[in-house]
Amino acid sequence: VSVGEQEILHQVKIAFDDALARDRCSKSLSVIFRKAISVGKLVREKVPISKGKTSIPAHVGLMLSSELNAKGKCIAIVGSGKLATDLVKYAHMANPSSLRVYARSEESLRRIEKRIRSSHTE
Repeated sequence: VSVGEQEILHQVKIAFDDALARDRCSKSLSVIFRKAISVGKLVREKVPISKGKTSIPAHVGLMLSSELNAKGKCIAIVGSGKLATDLVKYAHMANPSSLRVYARSEESLRRIEKRIRSSHTE
């Protein structure tokens, strides 16, 4: 299991429950939360982290291409750390129609963009 992976899914669940309790969750946001939680559970269930590849992003990339059939679909990634950066790289392999990254600030998004650009030039 990736360090912090369980905690992140738990934080998403708490944020969703809090938004619902405060009546701050639109229909669209509810769909996004529910999908994020279900995909998180699917990844935890299906990713054989003890065998072969040990990278969650690598497994997610494989799942996007095969099990989730994400080709031509929209993919959203929330976060700005190394995990999010790696997810962006692997998500591209699924050939989505669009790939969006959501972070707390423009500065965080620029850092991800810089990391991705530098990895393409290496």
